[in-house]
Amino acid sequence: MDAVKILVVEDEMIVAADIADALQRCGYEVTGIFPKGERAFESISSEIPDLVLLDINLRGNWDGITTAENIQNHYNIPIIFLTANSDKQTFDRAKQTHPQAFLVKPFDPGDLERAVELAVSNMEASVQGNAQVSAPMQVPDLQQSASPQSYFLKDRIFIRVKDVMKKIPLDDILYAEAESNYSRIHTHSQSFLLSITLKSLSEKLAHAEEFIRVHRSYLINLQKLEEVGTVYLRVDKQQIPISKAYRPALIERIQYM
Repeated sequence: MDAVKILVVEDEMIVAADIADALQRCGYEVTGIFPKGERAFESISSEIPDLVLLDINLRGNWDGITTAENIQNHYNIPIIFLTANSDKQTFDRAKQTHPQAFLVKPFDPGDLERAVELAVSNMEASVQGNAQVSAPMQVPDLQQSASPQSYFLKDRIFIRVKDVMKKIPLDDILYAEAESNYSRIHTHSQSFLLSITLKSLSEKLAHAEEFIRVHRSYLINLQKLEEVGTVYLRVDKQQIPISKAYRPALIERIQYM
């Protein structure tokens, strides 16, 4: 399970270092700090971040808006703009790139953390096909939920663990089981309780063909399936029940793999 990866593009290096320090204290991984948009864009080809924090008023051939446009033309990476005193024309240009949020400098670490969480949440909605482009705004003072929070993307889940959002690639998930109105997902090394039903979890993972329901209380990753019996199956040495209602669909999926 990996931390959320964030690329920082800021030409005031003292400010950039402060941002990176704040992100790392929140448990995020900073993949790089670049003062130029061109260099930041080139770095993405070798390590794709989950999010880019980007100063609007970069000096050089590419300002922050041009950098954002080039990133979005090649990658599906959300952008959070950093700005001090942008004029209306610049602000209107920035809005056309549909950033997840604007952060006005100077800002406190709490605003920064909430902006990152909001960006991850909006990506979840986009992947599920229910997203509407968010108008640029100041990040609201969100209340932290007492229940486990999770955000689903195309190839990963972000789960709140204590005070940070952790990334779990879908390939790492072995199976999930229902626990009343919650679901518990299992990887090789850990398990995590999510505040959604197994039915909702199954719907959120519908885009990932490797996941299939095998019982009213179990969902498995077909890539991890080792053995299929009459009333049970085995996933990574874990025996899991399979019901009559779900068995035909499982057998059909196996035959076409």
